[in-house]
Amino acid sequence: MPDVFDVALDALYADPNMACDGVYTPDGGAPVAVRVVWAQPDRDFSSSNGGGVTARATIARIRTSELPAAARGAALVVDGVPYQVDKPTQPGKRRREWHLELSPL
Repeated sequence: MPDVFDVALDALYADPNMACDGVYTPDGGAPVAVRVVWAQPDRDFSSSNGGGVTARATIARIRTSELPAAARGAALVVDGVPYQVDKPTQPGKRRREWHLELSPL
């Protein structure tokens, strides 16, 4: 019997309103077609003098079943817009997704 969380995640990534197609290319590697779910949370950056700034981050979520490994410096193209992976992480206990912090190229 399939895991209920995997079934829910598959439904999320299959939904055209929630996910879109992208191409992940590791530095010096072959391109991989992936489905991407976007997130744009606010990130707070503070300084030692008590000041700070809030900025919007760009996060691409990709299932580990489609992308077994992700690396800093890789490229992700979605809707013709290229991004660079700044920080790949796998949050969560079961490691079902990559969360890729991106910057525009």
